[in-house]
Amino acid sequence: MADYFETETQLSELKRCVDRHADTLDHPTLPSQESIKAAEASLPSSQSGSYLAGAPAEAVVGHITRDILPALNGQGRSGRYYGFVTG
Repeated sequence: MADYFETETQLSELKRCVDRHADTLDHPTLPSQESIKAAEASLPSSQSGSYLAGAPAEAVVGHITRDILPALNGQGRSGRYYGFVTG
């Protein structure tokens, strides 16, 4: 079992998730609607009795890499994303 409290383990999990998308030729700036909806649906409901309950570190890292990372915009996937503010 991996120790998800170790920085190296967290970084390797996040790198694995980013590398999964590295082979695609199209790197859109914005995530797909499906990714955003899936990430939103994966968040706990504030009406749930277990809303503030803790979760194991493995579950948290899995949730972030599986549900949240695919819904990030382009700058969340690359250190070379340049955004421009107009207006």
